[in-house]
Amino acid sequence: MKKLIVALPYHQGDHASATRLLNWIAELDPQIDHHLLLVADAAVPLEIKKSIDTLGKCIFTSAETIMPKCPAPVNGNYHGPAAVMFEKTMAHVHTCHRWDFLWMEPDCVVLKSGWLDALSEAYDNQPKRFFGSMAKTDGRDDLPTTAFFATAIYPNQAHAELKQFCTGAKAFDMAFSDYVVPRGTNSPLFQHVFGAPNDPPTFKDVKSPTDGPNVGTLDNVRKDAVLWHRNKDGSLIDLLKKSAPESVMAKPVETIPTVQPKLWKKA
Repeated sequence: MKKLIVALPYHQGDHASATRLLNWIAELDPQIDHHLLLVADAAVPLEIKKSIDTLGKCIFTSAETIMPKCPAPVNGNYHGPAAVMFEKTMAHVHTCHRWDFLWMEPDCVVLKSGWLDALSEAYDNQPKRFFGSMAKTDGRDDLPTTAFFATAIYPNQAHAELKQFCTGAKAFDMAFSDYVVPRGTNSPLFQHVFGAPNDPPTFKDVKSPTDGPNVGTLDNVRKDAVLWHRNKDGSLIDLLKKSAPESVMAKPVETIPTVQPKLWKKA
């Protein structure tokens, strides 16, 4: 089984979500023999970046942080900064590593222990260069007829192929979908439910008749999936914590040692 890089980007608005996700990963798998690449917007305060870097190094065999300088969002539109983060990640991976990488945003949720080994093995045992989740669209609003969502595994050499789609004019995954779809695998290991732009999926134990279409329960999570996107309020993690059998849950990391990050790179 090949080692994967987990690229976890975050900015000032979602660094708490990145921390929550890492803590949840630590509960499921306290030690992960893969590499963590934290992609922190340069505008995030240094102390926060140090804290998240330290947490990552407690979980993964190796970890590092790069700090690309991203443009500010325009009228709440994050296409520009997200594209910069993705492009800088691809460039760094190709220049500094030999492994392929998983792009995993802070609103992703890991669904079970052993998730990353399962993704690595599945990627290694299929013939395509890109490995993630696809869906048909109605083609409106300049969407591709089939979308390949950003939460996916990419080859080490992706930068040369995909940098042209990272202009920020629109979401980079919608920009590259027409190119990636014929070169990609649609895997059931990923479950992507975006929801409405301003009404992302949220979860409850039991859905009531008055709940809107964005409200789900664990019955909406496929049993064969290991990674969910998207859930911004932490409700899916909360439900998984309550429902997961103790036999498959590892103990959480109770204390995080205070150590200075060894390596900080400008991207």
